[in-house]
Amino acid sequence: MEQVNKAIAGVVNVDVDWNGSDLHGRVGDHIINCRVHRLASYIPPEVLQEHEVYQDNQGRHVATQCFQVPFTIYDTNECTLPLSHDMRHQCQEPSICVNTIGSYECLCPRIDGQLPPGAHVTEDSSSHTYSIDVAGENEVTFFGALEQEQRSLWEVSMSTRSQSCAAKSSTRGCCPAMAHSRDGKDCRAQFACPHDPCAATPTGDSYGIGPHRNNNCTSNAHCIRTETPHETPNYICHCPEGLLGNGLACSKDDPKPEPKISFDGFPTQETIKANYCGCTKPVVDACSGFPPCEGKHQVCVVGANNKPGCGCKKGFVKHERFGCVDETPPTLKLNQDPHNDQTLRLKQGDTYEEYGIQILDRNAEDFGRNLRMSYSEPIPSGCLYKIGEFTVNYTVTSPWTVPDTVWVARRVIIDDIDECSLNPAKYASCPMLIPKCDIEGGAKCSNTVGSYTCECPKFTTGDGFIPSSFPDDARPDGYQGGSGCRDTSKPVIELKGPNPKIFRICPCGGISGVMSDKSSNDKDWAATQREHYESDIKVSSFRTIV
Repeated sequence: MEQVNKAIAGVVNVDVDWNGSDLHGRVGDHIINCRVHRLASYIPPEVLQEHEVYQDNQGRHVATQCFQVPFTIYDTNECTLPLSHDMRHQCQEPSICVNTIGSYECLCPRIDGQLPPGAHVTEDSSSHTYSIDVAGENEVTFFGALEQEQRSLWEVSMSTRSQSCAAKSSTRGCCPAMAHSRDGKDCRAQFACPHDPCAATPTGDSYGIGPHRNNNCTSNAHCIRTETPHETPNYICHCPEGLLGNGLACSKDDPKPEPKISFDGFPTQETIKANYCGCTKPVVDACSGFPPCEGKHQVCVVGANNKPGCGCKKGFVKHERFGCVDETPPTLKLNQDPHNDQTLRLKQGDTYEEYGIQILDRNAEDFGRNLRMSYSEPIPSGCLYKIGEFTVNYTVTSPWTVPDTVWVARRVIIDDIDECSLNPAKYASCPMLIPKCDIEGGAKCSNTVGSYTCECPKFTTGDGFIPSSFPDDARPDGYQGGSGCRDTSKPVIELKGPNPKIFRICPCGGISGVMSDKSSNDKDWAATQREHYESDIKVSSFRTIV
């Protein structure tokens, strides 16, 4: 739901409805319906008037908008998955796994080892099994060629009508298309191709499969390779008339032989599947030969007076609305939770990414269910600029399970960063975190928990910020419109030199000498005057003027 959080603001809840099979092996493009619950204040008025506004349990005014979310499921090659993988194929030897788009099939090998064009056998040495690789566009042609081949009874399934794919060369068309459903797995696991345990000289066939293991018949049975291998296993150790079993010598690990037959004398499915050892006298099973039950997850059960009827399979219970269901609720596991502490730690400036959850459901019934992702507060569509934490609750509702609702919560913590030392280029997408201090005016940036402050220098006034616009919940402490830092100090006049300054001058009266002699011309008079300056100054008395 990452795109919902990025593109839509004010989201408080997201409801996702899907068909169970869409998330359990249906390859291709799909669309799920999504209902986004948003705070009414985030929805444009012209859009809001078309939606009903309600008040949620936290007192918020919320409206619901509907969206469709497309997604694609890609194919997985079940034939090459590791042995421990829960999606690995269930084909039993000597059948070969054939990968198909969205599933896989089990194929009985040809005795002559021939395959249709475009296919080749690959050996898995770790499990001693083989798979056929077929190009996706040749899938229909491949199986079409198999259907046209004349196959012997030793090249087709030996399953009886109550098992899977009787007399078929592959599971295609007779096993459920969804190979990972419970029925799909059981059907493919029961698909039985013949092999010859009674061969005098164990050898491999032309596929490279084999050699066959030797027989281990009990003392009162003998090994027979049947001409029509319609029973399981593909070989039998024949027991004397009146006794039933696989004829193999029992070991200490074998279950107690309890073979059963139907009223028509044939072994029951339970007996065939259990493959009891030895040769034991059987008992009659009332359900053998009973018409197959049509209800999903139903099987024949024996009631009073040994009377057969339809009931739920083991592990399933009868539900009034949904029929036979598995009441075990799914298990929810958080994605991206490496420490398994259900906590996601982010920092200011990061963007919240919705990693979602894994829904682990062994028996995914094909009924409607609901996933709700509830946020304790709306997630910003861009970067996270406030410190703190919020909670994401994931709730899955399946009406047929007990309990019908399971949930898991993710705690998201947003830690503080030092805005004053961050690289503006790195946080260009989160401008509200880039400090707006009046650096040219001498303002100093100081980090605080979750924000920062701008402080003007001494002898200046102002809030220290440049004019900026902030979201209401992201306005730094002290911001008052961005008045910057202005000089408010008065000029100081400082005297240079001593204070007071003292000057010395002659007393009034002038200099005597030739001042009274006006008879000579000016040039002569000036020269004569200078001749008497020194003596006149020496004898003159001075007074000080300040």
